[in-house]
Amino acid sequence: MTDIRIQPEQVGAEIRFRIIDFFNNVKTAQEISIATEIPDEVDIGMKLSQRILDEREALGGSFTSLNQIAGVRLIGPERFTEIILGLTNYFNNFPNTVAINIQPMFEEVLRLKKELENMGGIAGGPQYVISLEPILLNPFEGQTIQISARVTDRLTHTPAVNKSLTLSTSWGELEHCIGFSINKGKVIRVRTDTDGFARFKLLPKLNDQLKGRQQDVLESALSFLTPDAPNPKSTSGGFLKIVSQYQMERNTNLRIAVDRYYLDKEHQISPDNDYLSAWVYSNALIVAYLTDMPGQENTGVPVKTIGILMLKMKDWVGAWFQTYMEKLANENPVDDIIVSMKALGGSGSQLSGRILGFTENYMAGQRGVVGTMLGKKNVNDAITDFLGTGMDDLDLEIKLDLFPALTTATRNIRDSSIGLKSIKMTQTVSVAQPVKFYRANDKLITRVE
Repeated sequence: MTDIRIQPEQVGAEIRFRIIDFFNNVKTAQEISIATEIPDEVDIGMKLSQRILDEREALGGSFTSLNQIAGVRLIGPERFTEIILGLTNYFNNFPNTVAINIQPMFEEVLRLKKELENMGGIAGGPQYVISLEPILLNPFEGQTIQISARVTDRLTHTPAVNKSLTLSTSWGELEHCIGFSINKGKVIRVRTDTDGFARFKLLPKLNDQLKGRQQDVLESALSFLTPDAPNPKSTSGGFLKIVSQYQMERNTNLRIAVDRYYLDKEHQISPDNDYLSAWVYSNALIVAYLTDMPGQENTGVPVKTIGILMLKMKDWVGAWFQTYMEKLANENPVDDIIVSMKALGGSGSQLSGRILGFTENYMAGQRGVVGTMLGKKNVNDAITDFLGTGMDDLDLEIKLDLFPALTTATRNIRDSSIGLKSIKMTQTVSVAQPVKFYRANDKLITRVE
C-alpha cells in the first residue's frame, strides 16, 4: 500500500457524497469487502466491514460524514485510504453510479511512494491540507469549470501562503492566469495567494478546439438545460431550445460548436438508441500535489500532501441529437408528404419531379453537419419506404418511370454528398449497379445486375 494517507477533509464533495451514500445503503459486509478491494492489495476484510455496519447501526442507521467512517475502530489512516481508493475504483466499473477513471491517479500515487520514503515519514500526518472545490455544480460537458484549490495548515486551519501546487487532470486541460500570463496544459504549476487559494479552470476536451465566440455561444445554449435534471427527458424543453437555436440561419457559431462535439462522438451515437432516459457522463480526475518548488525546472521534488477532486460532467450530445431527430420527424413527416403527392395525379415523370423537388428543397433547408445528415436520413428513409409499399396502388407505367429515378436518388443520398438537382433535371443517371425492369404477371419486377 502507498505511503500516501488521505484525510477525510481531502476528499472532494462529489466523491464524499457517493461514499457516504454507498455505506448508508450497502446491505452486507461482503458487499463492502468486494467494493473496496484494490488489485494486488489486501482488502479490508469481512470483520472490519462488519464493524462499519455496526457503527452505522450505533449512529442511528446512517453516516453523515467521512470522519465517522474514518473513526471506526481499527480502520486507521491506511485502511481509510484503501477505502477511498477502492470505492473510487468500484464506482469506475459501474457507470450508473460514478464512472470515474481512477487508474491514472492511483498509478501516480504509487509512483510517489519512493519520494515520500525519502522524506523520512510524516509523524501524525501531513502538515497541510488541500481542498479542491468546483464553482459550477452539476456541469455539462462543454462548459468551462472554475476550480479553487486552497491549502491550509492541518492543525491551525490558517491559510498556507505562496505554496507551490502541481495540478494534473485526466480529462481536458487546466488553465491558470496571472495578469497577461497564461499557463495551460494537462499538468500545470501554480502558487497560492495570501488567502491560501489558487484558482484555475478545467477546459473542455475536444479534438478540434473552439474559438472564443464559439465557446461563448455554446455555454450560453447549454444554460437552457436544467443542471440538476435527473435525466435528459426532464429537461427536454431546454434541448428543444438548443435545437431551435441551432436551426436559425444566423447562429453559425453555435452550429460549428455543436457539430464539433457531435463529430467527436459520432461513433458512439446511433439513431436507434434512447439517450433521453438516463444521463451519460464524462469524468475528470483532478489531483493537486503540494511540493517544495525547486529553483530549477525538470527536477524531481518531494510531495508533501495531495488533494483529489472527482468531477463528472453530463454528456448532452446524444440527447440533443435524439431531440433534433424527433423534432424533424414531427414537423416535417417526409414520408407522409411523399405519399400525399400521389393524390395530385399526373404521369410518373411528373410525380417523380414533385417528389425530387420537395426532397431537394427539404434537404437544402437543413443547416450544419448534423442538420444535413438528419435531412438526408429522413429523405432516404421516406423514399425507401415509398419504393417498398407506397407505389402499390399506382399503374405499372407510372412505376416504371418512378422506380429508376427514386432508386438512384436514394443511392446518391446514401453514398455521397450529391444533391438531387441533377437527378430531377434528367430523371435518370448512370449508376454502378444498374437496375433492370421487366413485366411478369402484370407486376413490376426488378433485378440489380
